[in-house]
Amino acid sequence: MPFGLYEILINWSVPIGSAATVIGLAAIAFFLLRRRVSPDEAERLRRLNVGAHGRLLEGMVTDVHENTVYFTYSVRGVEYQAAQDLSRLLDRVPGEMHTLIGPTTLKYITNNPANSVVLCEQWSGLRNAER
Repeated sequence: MPFGLYEILINWSVPIGSAATVIGLAAIAFFLLRRRVSPDEAERLRRLNVGAHGRLLEGMVTDVHENTVYFTYSVRGVEYQAAQDLSRLLDRVPGEMHTLIGPTTLKYITNNPANSVVLCEQWSGLRNAER
């Protein structure tokens, strides 16, 4: 005897409901157990991305305070002021921090020029201006 639409829906409701429950539980487990990126790791990944994909540009280191470098640069007529904390990269800084003031090379992301670095794990635009 052929099944009608009602019989098909009744017979498939349990497997469909079970599959939906399993998918829902898997999604919840994924979101609860996924690896959360720490702020330090997020900053490291940002630096590496800018270092690998950024466009080179000339800029000026205007100030150094403790482990932070302040620099300016201009992209398409817009002046940017930025700072980068070099605490995690001190072993890559050429010379003393106070000698970094002056011209520098930096990398920035073209679709977000405010996203820039003067130093990352794989690249450095810092110059050691001996005084």
